[in-house]
Amino acid sequence: RVVRGWGPRRSVSRRMGSGTGPSSGADIPCDCDSDSFVEFELAMPPGHHWTNPSGHAILSNRRTRGSGARFQTTDVNCYQPERKTIMTTPLRAAVIGCGTVSYAHLWGWRSLAPLVELVAAADPSPEARQARAAEFGVPQVHAEAGEMLERERPDLVSICSPPQTHRQMVELAVRSGARGILCEKPMALTAADAAEMVRVCQAAGVRLALGYQLRSQLYNRQAAQLVQDGIIGQPLFARAICGGSMISTGTHTFDLLRYVLGDPALEWVMGQAVFGDPPYWDGGPAEETSATGYYRLAGDITALFEGGEAASAFHHIFLEGTEGHLQIRPFDEPKASYRRFEHWDWQVIDPLADPEIPPLPEGAPPLPDDRPGWDLDPGDECHPFRLEMLELVQCVRQGREHRASGELGRASLEAVLGLYESARRRDRVSFPLT
Repeated sequence: RVVRGWGPRRSVSRRMGSGTGPSSGADIPCDCDSDSFVEFELAMPPGHHWTNPSGHAILSNRRTRGSGARFQTTDVNCYQPERKTIMTTPLRAAVIGCGTVSYAHLWGWRSLAPLVELVAAADPSPEARQARAAEFGVPQVHAEAGEMLERERPDLVSICSPPQTHRQMVELAVRSGARGILCEKPMALTAADAAEMVRVCQAAGVRLALGYQLRSQLYNRQAAQLVQDGIIGQPLFARAICGGSMISTGTHTFDLLRYVLGDPALEWVMGQAVFGDPPYWDGGPAEETSATGYYRLAGDITALFEGGEAASAFHHIFLEGTEGHLQIRPFDEPKASYRRFEHWDWQVIDPLADPEIPPLPEGAPPLPDDRPGWDLDPGDECHPFRLEMLELVQCVRQGREHRASGELGRASLEAVLGLYESARRRDRVSFPLT
């Protein structure tokens, strides 16, 4: 029989090598780091078990973190495996929606081979799905997302369909047995839909992440760590500037602001916005021409958001603390910097060094660099689209939450909806929204 298991390589290797029998003491041949999580497969005669001296078999399909998966066995004396192999079984990925943003997802999953195998994509447009299949080598394409999920049963699902479909797509993915979901922003168009998406995934043990790739940008990660380490003291005031509508691109900027600050809870907002026709509260997605919001966050932090025509920059963040300033300007150089009041000179923030980032596979297609906002090191192994997907793989393997988890994404969506509601009421709106 074949038994598959999963656990930290160091733990699995040690326990496999400490059994009794002819293969006792043999280490596992594996090139990955000792702290990596790996899957293993064993084939052995019926009635035989691979055990360690404590009498616990190390073979199980239960996932745990921090220790090998084990179960009790009464047969502790026989150790006669026919073969022993370690493998990192690829997770199967599929993409729902083949519009513009699907380029990043299809490229991202392809760039993570052999950790991930891109197996399918779905879109009601024959032209769109065939074009993506040809460009990224997608083996299977479908007209309907439900059909694709039912037939392909992917482990990972990217949702790139219109925002009003996101809740339905998440529910379909969970029902099909997906283990990780990466949903594009905006998460939904109502707070109720967003809350239900989080609830459904949590109930099923599915890792839900939102497409806030700026959180994965290495210099943003380093900036967030510096703020948490107190480089500017206690944050007091923050300013977020984005030249697009808040629900489309401004949500990225405000989410990045919350991330760098350590994701403090929202308390209230006073906002004003100038809308097109139809406005958000009449049922259509908001695409305001200008928006300004004044927020209160936990920890006595105030924040100002400027969007649309009112904005003078794109994805700019400025923080003021009791001991200094920090700024992020992704389309300028330096991209991130800080200064402490005692010195006053700006210091460049270098990207966070992350040794767990795998190299691009040989022959990986480059990320198209002619898409707006995608010129952040296109084709680089550290591109934030790729890093957010790599983290979802790690979250599925290790059973942990993503830095852009569904719950954090829900809060960022509420920041947008709260500003719109404040503009409609001409009054202050408190969080969480009801």
